[in-house]
Amino acid sequence: MVSRIATLVLALSLLGCESSYKEPYALYNAPFDPQVETINEVVRFIYEVADRWNLETEQEDRGGAKFLSKGQDAFYILLLIEDDGVISIGNMGPGIILSMMVVDYGHLPVVELDRLTGELKGGLEARFGLEFCSKDPHDSSICE
Repeated sequence: MVSRIATLVLALSLLGCESSYKEPYALYNAPFDPQVETINEVVRFIYEVADRWNLETEQEDRGGAKFLSKGQDAFYILLLIEDDGVISIGNMGPGIILSMMVVDYGHLPVVELDRLTGELKGGLEARFGLEFCSKDPHDSSICE
């Protein structure tokens, strides 16, 4: 149930950015301890990657994200290419799960999209000890 809510929040956020809905290319989840210090460091890292790739970013207001996460500290960031949200990442909703959804709009060759995803996912795992697993967007379990 929690992962369905997270997927719904991510999909609705994409729609709110005037992007048409597309099936996720990839979806990952990781258990996450939502402490403010950790969130600040994770957000800083995500922005570093976005800068290296010259990506536009949109971030949900942290107060709104916290409200939508039942009072737990939370964030949600959308990485955009040509106004399309190619990667959305955050713990908004469930709070204790960091979700990353990748959507292929064709702005990057798939090999480059995979490289971007790998840099973001691998960096989060290496720097913050997160353990992402692949997630089937149609399955209600946390991971496969």
